[in-house]
Amino acid sequence: MVNRKGWVRIVEATVMILLIMSVLVIVNKERKIKSGLDIDDLMYKTLDEIAKDDQKRNRIITSQAEENSFNNFLDGRIPINYLSYDFEICSSPETTNDNCNLEAGNKQSAERKDIFTSERIISGDSQGTFTIKKIKIYVWIK
Repeated sequence: MVNRKGWVRIVEATVMILLIMSVLVIVNKERKIKSGLDIDDLMYKTLDEIAKDDQKRNRIITSQAEENSFNNFLDGRIPINYLSYDFEICSSPETTNDNCNLEAGNKQSAERKDIFTSERIISGDSQGTFTIKKIKIYVWIK
């Protein structure tokens, strides 16, 4: 009888240890720590901000977008200390050849790297005609 009580206590202790370990594993799996920068979310928010800004949207639609002003805007949104970027403003998405590609100079610096891209269609009334443009942002790690 004495040996039986000892084995029961050993089994109880083992079951408790397994129960505690499984609870710790489940709690650890549920807790997700977000590390780093979500590039996709960053590009979405940047393009959304451009689309909601009447001034920037109108400059894109009327083809009066100055590259320097957009570069300054993107420099403030994209952490340029470890990310490189390029953007293109393309003609209507219905056209088959809209030349919305990464520029040749940036292709070489982005070669063999993961390139993240996001695009947004910007539309509006420009001088009595409905105009559709597409802005595309390319981002890669330096």
